[in-house]
Amino acid sequence: DVWQEQGGPKIDFVKMDAEGAEPLILRGGQNFFSTARPIVACENNPNALEAIGEDPQTLTRLFRGLGYDCFALSAQGTHLRSVSDTCETDLIYLHKDSIENKCLT
Repeated sequence: DVWQEQGGPKIDFVKMDAEGAEPLILRGGQNFFSTARPIVACENNPNALEAIGEDPQTLTRLFRGLGYDCFALSAQGTHLRSVSDTCETDLIYLHKDSIENKCLT
């Protein structure tokens, strides 16, 4: 785990766009995401997920398993709103214990 080898530096934000391979990144980086708890901006691409044998709900299910809540940007682009399904394409994941999440809920 490179992050641990580097001493677990503070990382506040991750932009993840892996064209459907996001579940592989999450599974391999479980320790990082559950420990560092960065804000994560991620694209949900159902076609790309299905192409690697994952269902479109996999991404949010994995993030929730790591303690994250799922949000989408409002239509006006001015605030985040909580989402229960992943029909949205651009998602923001905030860890339940983050100050940003506590300010939204």
